[in-house]
Amino acid sequence: NGTTDCSILPPLINSNTPVCVGETLQLEAQQINNAIYNWTGPGGWTSNQRNPSIPNVTMNMAGIYSCNITVDNQQSEAVTTEVEIFAKATADFTNTNVCEGSPTQFTCTSTSNPANNIITRVWDFGDGNTGSGTNPSHTYTESGTYYVSLTVSTGGDCEDTKTKIVTVYNSPDADAGPDQTIDYAENATLSGNAGEGDFSYRWEPDD
Repeated sequence: NGTTDCSILPPLINSNTPVCVGETLQLEAQQINNAIYNWTGPGGWTSNQRNPSIPNVTMNMAGIYSCNITVDNQQSEAVTTEVEIFAKATADFTNTNVCEGSPTQFTCTSTSNPANNIITRVWDFGDGNTGSGTNPSHTYTESGTYYVSLTVSTGGDCEDTKTKIVTVYNSPDADAGPDQTIDYAENATLSGNAGEGDFSYRWEPDD
C-alpha cells in the first residue's frame, strides 16, 4: 500500500488567447497550496506569479508558454499553452457621392498594426446588400441616406468596424422649357425644371 503526493502534479493552465496587438495577455494556472509557480515564454520572458499578465503585447510575444510548480522542493513536469497574437485593425473607407442608378465607388483605407495584416473585408451597403474586397462598387436603385459599414479582420477576434453615412441623390431630368421666338432687344424669360428633388441650376447658351 503506497501513497501519492498529488501536490506536484503539473498544474492546469490556460490563457485568453487569441489577443490583439496592444491588448493584455492573461495567463492562468490552477491554484495549488504552498506552490511556487515558474512561467517561461518567448523572448526570455519569465514570471513567478500564478496568474501573470502581460500588457501591451506585440506580435513577437506569440508562441509557447510553459509553467511548472515547486512544492516542498519537488518540481512538477512543465505544461505548455500556445498563445496567438494578431495585428490590431483600424477600419476606415472613402466613397464617391453619386445619383441613384450610378455606381458608388468604395475604397478601403483601413490599416493594421503591424501593417499589411488585414485578411478580410466585409461591406454592408445599408440597403440589404453586402460585399467584400478592397475597392467594391455598389449601385443604389433609390435615392436616400444609407448607413454603410466596413468590418476588417486580421484573424482571431481582432477586427474593427467603421460606419459612415452615404447619401445617394435623385437623378435630375433637365427640361429647359419650350422654345421661344422673340424680337431683337426684347427680354426672354426662361423656366427650367429638373424633376423632383432639390437641384441647383446653371444656364449656358447653346451656340
